[in-house]
Amino acid sequence: MRPFNAKILYASLLIVIFLSGCGSNQASKNVFMAPTVSSKVEASEVIQNNKYSSDFNITIDKSSYGNKETMQMQVTNNSSYTIMTGEFLIIQKFENAKWYTLTLSNLAFAAVGYQLQSGESRSMQVGLLQWLPKGTYRLIKEISFDDSGKNVSVGISTPEFELK
Repeated sequence: MRPFNAKILYASLLIVIFLSGCGSNQASKNVFMAPTVSSKVEASEVIQNNKYSSDFNITIDKSSYGNKETMQMQVTNNSSYTIMTGEFLIIQKFENAKWYTLTLSNLAFAAVGYQLQSGESRSMQVGLLQWLPKGTYRLIKEISFDDSGKNVSVGISTPEFELK
């Protein structure tokens, strides 16, 4: 049997301590940064005025929200097309008699697609209101479909709502 070597034990202990200090700090990787409005650009009105506007309907559950509330949105396909939409939203704010499209930094949407057949609806929750300043808003959903072999994408607006 070999004699106990204190130097080897001591060196091994120092290596373990050193290596444990080299690990990543998980807490610093998971720091949440709240979305903030980073820019606003005057919105184009073509979003509201297109020949497909009556084929699709977007409703919301209320006309006024507190910043801690979650909006319930429903997209309905009233057309004869099969449509695709997703989680992505364009956020517009009404200021000085004009609509402005807001860009939020530190905000991401799930990259999922929803297919809606003619007559189908899909409900979605919108929880980003807590990061927006008070004011009058609307949200724009992009809807894509095939019209006689032509791929079409249109933006359809929710009704206006107040954020208090």
